[in-house]
Amino acid sequence: MRAERVQEWKKEWRKEGIQEGTSSLLQQLLEQKFGRLSDGVINRLHSADDQQLQIWAKRILTVETLNEIFDN
Repeated sequence: MRAERVQEWKKEWRKEGIQEGTSSLLQQLLEQKFGRLSDGVINRLHSADDQQLQIWAKRILTVETLNEIFDN
């Protein structure tokens, strides 16, 4: 029982770490392309789930404005 919990925690921590890394990398790329980001944009990046981060990351290659990243 305890070993199963530890394994679940490890999976969750790994997932959270990957998500944090993805949002940090996307933030760096957006800053490189568009300049300083507002606190609202940074908060949005860091509160997004992995699926949304992946969508935004793919868009960075084709958009011309920061707003286009977040368009649905």
